[in-house]
Formats: sequence, C-alpha cells, structure tokens
Amino acid sequence: MRSRSSSERSIPIVRNPAGVRLVRQFLCADPQPGALRYVPFGGRGYPRKLIAEGIGARDSLFVYAAGRIVVWVPASSPLDPATALRTASVRHVAIANPHHAPYGRAAEAALRSLGIYDSVAGKLVLGENVAQALHSVQSGAADVGIVALSLALAPPVRGQGRYWEVPPDAYPRIEQGGVILKDSPAAREFRSFLLDEVGRRILKKYGFSLPDNVAQALVPAASRLIGRLGNAHKGASR
Repeated sequence: MRSRSSSERSIPIVRNPAGVRLVRQFLCADPQPGALRYVPFGGRGYPRKLIAEGIGARDSLFVYAAGRIVVWVPASSPLDPATALRTASVRHVAIANPHHAPYGRAAEAALRSLGIYDSVAGKLVLGENVAQALHSVQSGAADVGIVALSLALAPPVRGQGRYWEVPPDAYPRIEQGGVILKDSPAAREFRSFLLDEVGRRILKKYGFSLPDNVAQALVPAASRLIGRLGNAHKGASR
C-alpha cells in the first residue's frame, strides 16, 4: 500500500500502522512484507519526531536530496509559465496546503519572495499535497500550479505541460530524506542505494538537487536534536 498524504498527515498513520505496510511521499521500498518502511522528510523534521517517540530506528535518519519547485501549466494553455502568476486573466493558482505540506510552504514562501503573494492570495486552490495541486491544474480546476519539479519531470506528466523553475533562493530548502521504522538488512541496503552514485543519478534525473554533502551534513545536527527531543518526550510522559 502507498500513501500520497502530505508529510504531516502521514505521521498519525505511521504512529498507528496496523492497516499499512508502507508510507511514502516520493519513494517506496517493500522487498518483503513488513520488512521496510520509510517516511519522507518534511520541513518540520517529521522523521525526527518519530525517532524521538521511539517509532523509528535512532541511527537511521538520512537526507538524500533537496526538492525544487516549478510553475506548471498544461501544454494546451496559452499561458507562459514564467509569467503566468502575474497574468491578470489567471483565476485559480494551485499549491499544496502550506499548513501541512512542505511543498506548499515552499510555494507560499516563493510567492512572498517574488512580491506577488497579495495579488494571488485570493486565487489560491489548496491541495492536500503537491500531487493534488498538480491534479487541480491537469483537471482544469486551476489555471496554473506551483508543484514539485520531480512531478513535472515524471514520465506520465512530462509531455502534458510546460514549466518555469522558481529560483531556489526564493524559498527555504526542501529537504528530502527518511527514517527506517522497522530495521532490517534490506532497509539499510535500500538507504545505501539512495545515497550511492546510482541512486543519486536517478534522483538528479527527476529534478532533485544533490549537493555533495547533502546526505552527511545534517546527520550530526539531527542526532543532537533527536537526543533533545527524545529527552523532552520522556519527560512529558512521566
């Protein structure tokens, strides 16, 4: 089973996983029933919360890439994606819900950074997640959307529209990562695959940024934060 929920909405499912074998955002792996589970990173460090609560393996936290966002319009649209957000005729702009979706928070931040949030705020159509935001544009419910570059480059979508990449300095970094919930050799092997050259080439092909130190740089700081969160959680449970 797979879940397309936003990062924050996935947390309750993972805390009570009786009915699911796998929770994912942009990746999944389940070589054996119940053997491997991953949860994607969100802007608020959702995997860190799971580790602090004792649900995820403490030393399994990893960051493998950074997401990017684009302005996307259907191929049949007369809109130029580079200027669509400033076009007066646009009535609806789709983004993921910024209250619980990292890509939605990035989209909102970009609109503010580009100085056009006030002019489009009344036009926003919020999707449960970034995939639903894309669907809103595909279905005609929105004229334009701010979505993940990885979705725009995905084979089913690649030929359906045109996009303009939002400058990366217009929004906070969208970290992509995960944590192993049920440890096993297969889980460790899959994590290694994401971090090695083959995995990185695939991720880059589908629109993720891959700084050389993306997988390692945040681990020490994350480990310290996890320790603090874990202590706080234990104290709150007493």
